[in-house]
Amino acid sequence: MRLTEAAGRARAAVAGEIDLDCAPLLERVLRESLRGAPGGLDVDLLGVDFLDCSGLNVLLRVRADAVEAGLSMKVTGMSPVVRRVLELTGSAALFA
Repeated sequence: MRLTEAAGRARAAVAGEIDLDCAPLLERVLRESLRGAPGGLDVDLLGVDFLDCSGLNVLLRVRADAVEAGLSMKVTGMSPVVRRVLELTGSAALFA
C-alpha cells in the first residue's frame, strides 16, 4: 500500500490481495488516513487482484466512518476483480 496526501485529501493505492489475513491492517491504515485527512479519502484499487468479503467489509466500514465524520471516501481506480465484487454486491455506487 502506498499512502500520499494532497490538499488535505488522503490517497491510498492498494495492490495485491485483500483477504481475511490483511483486512485488519488495511482497515487500520485506511481509518488512520481518513482521520488525518479533512478533505476525505481516495482509495485506488487498480492493483488489487483478489478481493474477498472481508476486504469489501473493510471498505464499507471505512466508508461508514467517513460518512459519519462528514467526509467522502471514493474508490478512484478499480481492477476488474474489484469492479465485479462491487457490482455483484450492489455497492459500486457507494464509492463513486
